[in-house]
Amino acid sequence: MKTFGVRNLIRVRWFLSGLALCGTTLIAQTWNWTIVSIKPSFVIRSYGGKCLDFGPPPQLAGSPVFIYDCNGTVAQDVQIEEVNPQHDVILRAGTKVIGVKAERVNAFNPALAPPDLETPLELQDQQDGRSIYALGQIFALDGDSIMLAANRNRVVKVQNARGRNRTPLVLGKRELADAEFWTYTNGFGTRPTGGFVRVSQVNDFDIGFQALHDFVIAVQNASWGTVIEIDPNVVMYLTNMAPLHIPAGVTIRGDRRGSRPGPLLSAAYNVTNQQPSPYFPDSDGGMLFINGNYVRITGLRMVGPGRDIQPGLPYANAIATQDQFVSIIDHNEMSDWTAAAVYVGSEKVKDTSDPRSSRPNNVRVVRNFIHHNNKWGDGYGVVTYDGYPYVEGNTFISNRHAIAASHSPFTAYRAWFNLVLSSAPDYGDLFRFGHHYQQDFDVHGTYQDGCDQCGGPAGEYAEIARNTFLGQNRPNFDLRGNPTYPCTFHDNVSLLPYNDAIRNQSGAGGLIVTNNRFNVSNPTGRLGVGDFDGDGIQDLFLATGAAWYYAPAGKEWRYLNAQTDGIDNLLFGDFDGDGRTDVFTQHDYNWEVSWGGASRWETINGSGRALGNFAVGNFVGDRRDDIFYADGSHWYASDAGTSQFIALDVATSRVADLRFGDFNADGKTDVLGVVNGYWRVAYSGTSGWQPLRSKLSDSVSSLLVADFNGDGRADVAMPALISSLGSYTGWTYQVSYNGTGDWVPLRT
Repeated sequence: MKTFGVRNLIRVRWFLSGLALCGTTLIAQTWNWTIVSIKPSFVIRSYGGKCLDFGPPPQLAGSPVFIYDCNGTVAQDVQIEEVNPQHDVILRAGTKVIGVKAERVNAFNPALAPPDLETPLELQDQQDGRSIYALGQIFALDGDSIMLAANRNRVVKVQNARGRNRTPLVLGKRELADAEFWTYTNGFGTRPTGGFVRVSQVNDFDIGFQALHDFVIAVQNASWGTVIEIDPNVVMYLTNMAPLHIPAGVTIRGDRRGSRPGPLLSAAYNVTNQQPSPYFPDSDGGMLFINGNYVRITGLRMVGPGRDIQPGLPYANAIATQDQFVSIIDHNEMSDWTAAAVYVGSEKVKDTSDPRSSRPNNVRVVRNFIHHNNKWGDGYGVVTYDGYPYVEGNTFISNRHAIAASHSPFTAYRAWFNLVLSSAPDYGDLFRFGHHYQQDFDVHGTYQDGCDQCGGPAGEYAEIARNTFLGQNRPNFDLRGNPTYPCTFHDNVSLLPYNDAIRNQSGAGGLIVTNNRFNVSNPTGRLGVGDFDGDGIQDLFLATGAAWYYAPAGKEWRYLNAQTDGIDNLLFGDFDGDGRTDVFTQHDYNWEVSWGGASRWETINGSGRALGNFAVGNFVGDRRDDIFYADGSHWYASDAGTSQFIALDVATSRVADLRFGDFNADGKTDVLGVVNGYWRVAYSGTSGWQPLRSKLSDSVSSLLVADFNGDGRADVAMPALISSLGSYTGWTYQVSYNGTGDWVPLRT
């Protein structure tokens, strides 16, 4: 009997995959060939724009799995096969399957995997389902993450967030970062598993009724492995509805990424207080109520009843959950909630383990934008009653308290890498005196003698670490009583002096304060610019000393990385040509890059030269940026920052006296200086000084070089004071297009 060979299978796969919709198995037997089972085929694309690739046929066991430019070849054709009613899958790659490197069993064993272990993926022969090695070949999909079914805290990610072709894929700790996110596409509009459910807006006149109906039915019918995808244009009003309970293993997701706002779930017209959950009548309810393990709510906009500070608005939470349920709330925007954006309660049998070591953070509130939850008496971003959430990398603005905790002896939280912006609600009018602002982070006390919930027991524990506080009109943290274990406030950054930033109403030893930076200058005074998410739109970059953040298209700050390097020690460029801006610095002799600003530092080169004499530009003319160096007598460039220095021009000008841009639209960076009464350019840093025009400034110190009109050529701009009737009334920017024109107004 002849066998149906790999080459023939490749030729017919695209035709047959079109017939294999929604997990259906197609059996093909022609002439005397063996039976072939065809599963749905997908291209799996990373959020960095590259595709999962496993190499051309023949596929060999042990071959690596990596990212590569998307090219439509069979090496990027992944067949997704469901293996059980929970919609877990095997990822078929040609004649093999994708799995975790076999000799590292602890990489996928939940009991053995160290949290930070990263283990390569490889091609493998499919294992018997009863073998422990089969655990490394079975994955779960929740819309953008590829999780190990045996341990959903471990996900497939691009190693160190690299964008370079052939960067390996690894199984590592789940951090909800872009390097972990994927999209699945094929030519037939099918979804990866039968668990995916789509909720769409019927038309612009429907105002969400059909979408709301479909959404409620989808939630009520959901089971483990269901992924409810809400289309970007959906607007749903869940007004005055009972809490919608999300069962275990279910994901609800929108597309809120980059500058995309995400679909809207609104309770804006609530007129009654929110009902509690019938399953937990002693707890708050929520518009969405997490009612089981491994629920994820991601990528949504959720708007509550209103942002008035008056206490008369109806009481409502966006999301409520119980601490015993392992759950993730990430990448959402939540505003206008009169109780809390996120409420975390706990089961009646409390967890009495030590929160500093053995009590788990089951609820993760990660990378959300939480704002304008203002109502007096409540108005919380995240609040916990007996729960122990991990609140990480969120951006808060204008909440009564960004994070609050009850005085219960089982209440705790950990807050890391959050950014608290300057604006906060003013309650002075309620009390008929001056201004009155509330603390950012809070732990309630018990007693009421002359002070609202001050003194006495005050929760179990709080750890506040590596956060940035930009408000200067209220305390950053108020510990209003005596916790069971000493709270810790460490490695944070605050614009306030110590005594204004922290209010400690506990007894001796109730609060430990270490390694913080108080009374710092506002880090938003100097920002970086680059395309950190690779969408072709420039973003802003903020380094606070506690962490890095970026604002897609300048719209809203989002957590990027846990690095502490300040803006004065950073340069920006795309050093691997993947379309994302990377961050460069020099530590001692090491040249180091954080890829997309999101990865750990990676050493790419080294020298003894000072960072202050470096600049970034594309002097070679490929897709990658280079490091420019001026030593006072010569200019040099290091190709992509990885080569030895190559000589450019003989020139005495240092980096501080230069500006950089592409003035002739040839794809290479040119060097601008003020020389002998002219603005002059050295094209590609090699042509010697060539005149642009007579100088419009005496130096480059106030000049900004960028392509302001989008014609592919660099322009030169400078701020100038506006004068009227002999006095100055403001500032304007003036621009010389291409560096050859006269000053003309750019903007005020």
